[in-house]
Amino acid sequence: MRMRLRNIIKHIITCRSKSSTIGKVGLLLSGGLNSRVIGNVLRDSQVKGLKTFFVGTKTAHERVSSENGAKSISSIHHDILFDINQAFEDIPKVIELAETYDTASIRKALLLYTVCKYIHQHNAIDVLFCGEGLDEIAGSQIYYKQAKCAQEFQNTLENNLKRPIGREVYDKIGSWFGIRIVFPFLDPLFTSTYLSFTSEDRIPRFGIEKYFLRVCLDHSDLITEEVLWKHREDWVDSASSFDRFWIKFLQRLCSKSVNHAEFEKREETYLHNPPLTTEEFLYRQTFEKIFPEQLSLVPAIFRPSFGVGTDPSPRTWNIYPQHLCVDFLATVRMMV
Repeated sequence: MRMRLRNIIKHIITCRSKSSTIGKVGLLLSGGLNSRVIGNVLRDSQVKGLKTFFVGTKTAHERVSSENGAKSISSIHHDILFDINQAFEDIPKVIELAETYDTASIRKALLLYTVCKYIHQHNAIDVLFCGEGLDEIAGSQIYYKQAKCAQEFQNTLENNLKRPIGREVYDKIGSWFGIRIVFPFLDPLFTSTYLSFTSEDRIPRFGIEKYFLRVCLDHSDLITEEVLWKHREDWVDSASSFDRFWIKFLQRLCSKSVNHAEFEKREETYLHNPPLTTEEFLYRQTFEKIFPEQLSLVPAIFRPSFGVGTDPSPRTWNIYPQHLCVDFLATVRMMV
């Protein structure tokens, strides 16, 4: 079982890296498991001139992990500074390209827009690998730990998978800048194989999300133990530190820019997916101006499951502190 999944992961990444039309290759490298696995396989596939990209504010705590990952695969690393004020100015263009007002999607799109704009300006690469999709398939959001049984986990996963995964938004942003974005973990061979394992196998265990995948990758050449058993951090969250969370600064800018009298009447104005915050309200207003009477473009928006909160960011959820209290590596070693 473990070897089968490992071989599939190597296969889906290697095949994409050796395409005759792939051109100059890059990798969106955070500090987490998904991108580090891709990076290790690209290194072993001997991709020439591999470039890696990290985006975040000055306080982004995953920066060091990303730099260490780049050193381990000998890539040409680019550290891109994320300017929150510039991101705020980019909101209309990002919504136009992404064709959505979904808060989770727009936040990711703002980061990706910054990366792709940098790549375009520096003529850096033609193809950008990223780990998007794996966490949706694996049920890696920390709220899945709230599932009382495997069936509840499976039901929640299936409901969430009915919503579009971020690939579509990534494709639209990348295409605007002439960059093809590659999603190895959305390969049908991987997704069908992973989901063929029972929900009892795939449910979080011992307070560790993505536990089944981590066990399958343990003691392999795909990932180091330190990275394999670290806490999962959402890409949007990892772009800044805990105490200077960039979303809070963005929300303040959004709040200052909207008419609060109009915001108070939001439920009368928007019967479909009514916005909950001034940030969501601004996105919705901007979307409606660009795409009037096009509600079918956004049939559903992301809301966290299990009542952990309403904001897409895990850092805002009531279970987040409990998540950080679990020492993944120590827990695993105790079981050996």
